[in-house]
Amino acid sequence: MESDNSKNKTIKDISQKINYKILILIIIGVIVFQIILTTLGESDLSDYLVYSASIGGTLATTIASFVIGRKYKGSKILGRAYFALGAAYLSLFLAEITYLIYEGFLGLDPYPSIADIFFFSLYPFTIIHLVLNIKFFNSKLSLPTKIWLVLFPLTIISIYTLFSLQSFEELDFDFYYGVIFVAGSITTLTLAVVGAKIFRKSTLGAIWLILVLGIISNTVGDVWYYHLEILGGYDMNHPVNLFWYASYWVIVYALYKHKKAI
Repeated sequence: MESDNSKNKTIKDISQKINYKILILIIIGVIVFQIILTTLGESDLSDYLVYSASIGGTLATTIASFVIGRKYKGSKILGRAYFALGAAYLSLFLAEITYLIYEGFLGLDPYPSIADIFFFSLYPFTIIHLVLNIKFFNSKLSLPTKIWLVLFPLTIISIYTLFSLQSFEELDFDFYYGVIFVAGSITTLTLAVVGAKIFRKSTLGAIWLILVLGIISNTVGDVWYYHLEILGGYDMNHPVNLFWYASYWVIVYALYKHKKAI
């Protein structure tokens, strides 16, 4: 475990105010993008734009994560934490590439497929990132926090199950397959909220708030997507994609703020 002095040297004591204009621009940007896709309808151009947005967003997040990891090369724990985050979004980048190959080049249904292995890898790597950060700054968790870690995921998964039962009398393969991903996404969000609580009064408070917003957006996208797959209602131009696009760039902004704090 690194000492308190090394922790203080790792993070500069600088102002970490959130520039809400950037977050608003991200929201406006993804909404305008969706309007363009809706206007184009189902076409090769709209598919190209969707693939470009997905691949570009995951690649940007991957690069930003590894940049922070290099900045923390003198800190074994935080260096590993941010390389784990880079690995998470590198997996997602590879998932998008695999998805493109299946659907765009081979004309095959990418759900389910080998791409899902890369999609799922996002969660364990991000969880490693979050756990390492939480342990680095706060090795002991309070009882209410431990209860939150159990009850919140169970509550969301229960709600997801109830909505699925309203759609079908019997839960099928799509539900059980999807709930694995939903559980991973919800667990990631739960840990991110714990991190935000721990860091809320530190110089990293604003950074973690932005990070949590990005993970919330990703979680909404994941839960909505897997519910759509149960209903067979997903297509390339579906608005659910907006939550993923927003998530990538909000997290990139959080990482940019983090770089300024190192």
